Amino acid sequence: MNKVINPWIGSADYHCFGCSPGNKKGLRMEFFSDNSEIVCKWTPEAEFEGEGGILHGGVQAALIDEIANWYIQVFCGTVGATVKLDIRYLHPVSIKNGAITLHASFGSRRKNIVTVRVELNNSAGSLCTTAHADFFTVSPEIAERDYGYPGPDAYLES
Repeated sequence: MNKVINPWIGSADYHCFGCSPGNKKGLRMEFFSDNSEIVCKWTPEAEFEGEGGILHGGVQAALIDEIANWYIQVFCGTVGATVKLDIRYLHPVSIKNGAITLHASFGSRRKNIVTVRVELNNSAGSLCTTAHADFFTVSPEIAERDYGYPGPDAYLES
């Protein structure tokens, strides 16, 4: 797996809840590419508990949304806005057993809507949550001009 570079680090207005390492109240996610997937290993902490040592479902949704967004940026060469999250919570996710792993991969594309498939596995590797995240995407030219998108090469180590 190759580390995905976060090109937004150092930007004055960068405070993303999902991926900014400087947002102390955020998730501070980091990403890796594995062929055609984006992968994230993330260790839950007590402040993300829902009840009884279980990772809050809303936090799972934020993790899923964030990794799917990074899939769009790295592998689709543009930016997108979430239009739909279809999440299935299959099993509780403990916050006490160490890092969980998320995998984001291509689902489908219909015009400007890209669907990203996401799987969340617990620390033992068991599948706990699945999702399909639909994103409205724009052309790479609009992404660069209107949203400061640096292009897919900015995410890869040279």
